[in-house]
Amino acid sequence: MIKGITVPRVYLMRIMKNPLQNFETVFQAFTDLIFVLDTDGVILDYRSSDSFMPYTFPGGILNQKLQDVFPPDVTDKLERARSMVQQTGEVSTLEYALSISNREYWFEARLVPFSESQVLLTARDVTQCRETENRMKRQMQQLSALRSIDLAIASGLDLNLLLSMLVDRVTELMHVDAVTILLLNPKTNLLEFASGKGFHSNMFQYTRLKLGEGSAGRVAGS
Repeated sequence: MIKGITVPRVYLMRIMKNPLQNFETVFQAFTDLIFVLDTDGVILDYRSSDSFMPYTFPGGILNQKLQDVFPPDVTDKLERARSMVQQTGEVSTLEYALSISNREYWFEARLVPFSESQVLLTARDVTQCRETENRMKRQMQQLSALRSIDLAIASGLDLNLLLSMLVDRVTELMHVDAVTILLLNPKTNLLEFASGKGFHSNMFQYTRLKLGEGSAGRVAGS
């Protein structure tokens, strides 16, 4: 799995030994955001880089709780991780998503004990890595689908079964609710229904389109 750059534990431990001297240096080198939290999840201090996401924290965030800054689902994840860190003294890592301007941004967060009464939360924008990972997964799924169709064609599978399998694959890969396939009848020179899935009526089974007619006809005629 592709990961974003995170703050190495050795640097976090260095902060804990000399927080005032190393806080800014380590922050600038390794992360987009740092929160210092108390045992109740109140933000005692924070730093954010100039490039840290197009996400604007609502108002002043010092002395605010995580629930006042982040959405409920993100707050739940961060609070569980914070409680675990305070109980075990171990580092906790998690990912969370924020919906910003109709786009989903992903962040990798790491929480470590900062002192007996404080927890350090660092976050790194890993949106580009996550999008690259998802794109690679989709490409692998597409290649797998094409391979299975190729094998079906080579095996001499019945045309109706082949088209049914193709419809299933297209529905799955394109994340659509309905698909129909029209084939050109060489005798009538019309596009006719061959296979379909997901439609609530059978009206498409009686489709007859001339080349150049409708969206399907224009695509087939081009």
